[in-house]
Amino acid sequence: MTRCHVSFDSSPLDNSVDGRGAVEPLVRRPGWLFDLDGTLVDSSQGVVRAFHAAQKALGEKAAEPAAIIRRIGYPLSDTIAALSRLPVEPFLKEFRAEALRSMADHSSLLPGARELLLGLERRQSTLGVVTSKRRDVACAVLDRLAILGFFQTVVGADCAPRVKPHPDPILEAVRRLGLPREQLVMVGDTRNDVEAAAAAGLPVIALLSGIDPPAELSGADLLLRDAAALLRAVEASGSRPVPRLITYTRSECPLCAELKDRLRAQGVRFEERDIRGSDVWYERFTLRVPVVWASGVEFDPPFGDDLLDLWSAQYP
Repeated sequence: MTRCHVSFDSSPLDNSVDGRGAVEPLVRRPGWLFDLDGTLVDSSQGVVRAFHAAQKALGEKAAEPAAIIRRIGYPLSDTIAALSRLPVEPFLKEFRAEALRSMADHSSLLPGARELLLGLERRQSTLGVVTSKRRDVACAVLDRLAILGFFQTVVGADCAPRVKPHPDPILEAVRRLGLPREQLVMVGDTRNDVEAAAAAGLPVIALLSGIDPPAELSGADLLLRDAAALLRAVEASGSRPVPRLITYTRSECPLCAELKDRLRAQGVRFEERDIRGSDVWYERFTLRVPVVWASGVEFDPPFGDDLLDLWSAQYP
């Protein structure tokens, strides 16, 4: 795969930048896979808390927080081996228990992350997460930060035989989304993200909002400062936002048919998705259908005028 080592700072895209021609097809792809830590989310305090909780439970002195943070995004077992003398399996058990209890409450969105997801959703993109966190912890963090609904799938460290830099989790996400690799791009912040995407046959956009410096990300197709810079690249590509709601329904559901008839009568553009086609939405709303997702807001029956008001306010 040819790499076009393009770097942009926080300013808008410059037409004179070498490689610009390769940027537009990249950011206009309809499918996006995102790493979590350092790319969309800062969970460094939650990771340190869980690491220290495991050490305390097993009778070991706490590692330096900075040393833990420098390894976020890489396999946890490697971090344990590097910073602790404890056996890995008991450590993992204690870490995961604390992470599930408290990680979501000690995580925050990185600047521009929510705006980027909104911008991609308005362009009818299909989004997924591929993270080194366990899936249950990742979903709890995404839900707490009110961005879980943007994604069709979340692939965690426990969802594939091997973690990044192996391509297994990315290939699993590709399978779940049902899109050809030619329509997908990976976004991450570590060398592991770059190597995993390349091994899976996907181009990769690397962000400098995480732990790895530019030299470690030299294999990326595109190098940007952060999520806000990526959104500017998407907006500058000429792909225009379209008005839409997303309905998650089932074909045998009378209420689903009633909702769609109402939306059509109001002249509202919407995209139909079978709720069984998204592991995120199916797990959350197996029985509560239909559900509507619009600009980061969930709506479920009974549907009131607030749904149409939101659509009308954004797309008069």
